Amino acid sequence: MVNVGAVSRQKDGSPLARWMLLEGEGDRWNVTFQRMAYDVEAAANWAEEYAHHGNKEAAQLRTGRP
Repeated sequence: MVNVGAVSRQKDGSPLARWMLLEGEGDRWNVTFQRMAYDVEAAANWAEEYAHHGNKEAAQLRTGRP
């Protein structure tokens, strides 16, 4: 099992989205963890307006810290 975690709920200080690529065939598999930029400010603005505890969610999106 591989768990990349939430795409945008970072806790390591990086606001970049994270995802993984799982490639394989038969019993041979490779997992590649990736990070990529996305419109963090747009997501944070949405969180402030609509999310439960929106200010807290927005801060986490912007800083990559809980």
